[in-house]
Formats: sequence, structure tokens, C-alpha cells
Amino acid sequence: ITERGADGALASIDKEFEHRLDDLIGFLGARPFFYADRPSRADLTVVAFLHNLEDGHIPGGRRMLAERPALLALAERVRREIKFD
Repeated sequence: ITERGADGALASIDKEFEHRLDDLIGFLGARPFFYADRPSRADLTVVAFLHNLEDGHIPGGRRMLAERPALLALAERVRREIKFD
């Protein structure tokens, strides 16, 4: 893969990744949590993944998350509900 090809592949992966984050927002809808009025395993799993974005473990993750305040709000609600500091 040429350097240019690698950049194109990475851009394609980033775009697909961003679409999956948008899917999470769609699945969440107007609910505070994915399946109930309290955090479920689904919420905990998503928030654990979002934590990796926040910490910069995924290139571009902080930007992607910052552009999706609904996911930031979900993470905050889950942390508050489970008393995670």
C-alpha cells in the first residue's frame, strides 16, 4: 500500500467508524439509556468503549466524540448513575 493508499484507507475507516457512532445515537434515541430507565450492560459496554475515545486511544476519537454530544451526555449519565468518578 502506498502512503497515499494508506491515508485513503484510514479515511474510509474513520468515516465508517463515525457512521457507527451515529448509529449508537440513533439506537439511543430520546431515551436516557439504551434499554431501560437505568444503565444496562449495553450502556456500560458503550461507555467503556467511549472512554477509549475520550482518552485518545483511537486516533481522531476525541474529535469524533466531541462532535456527538449525545454520546458524551450518555457517558455522563451512566457515570453519574453508577457513581463512577
